[in-house]
Amino acid sequence: MQYGDRPVAPQAPWENLSDTITGFSFEKGNLYKLKITRSPRDTATRGFGPYVFKMKELMEKVPQK
Repeated sequence: MQYGDRPVAPQAPWENLSDTITGFSFEKGNLYKLKITRSPRDTATRGFGPYVFKMKELMEKVPQK
């Protein structure tokens, strides 16, 4: 995962996302460009990351070889 509106930069650091993105279904073999919202999660919720991710828009889906 990379943040911001910049083009994907393969040499730039990426972050793994261990949480789900509500409204998005991953299909193996594709590279996705998404617009998502990241909101703080209720601090009473345990066992999850600090944020809730929701898909706003699927901007691009490119098959990878």
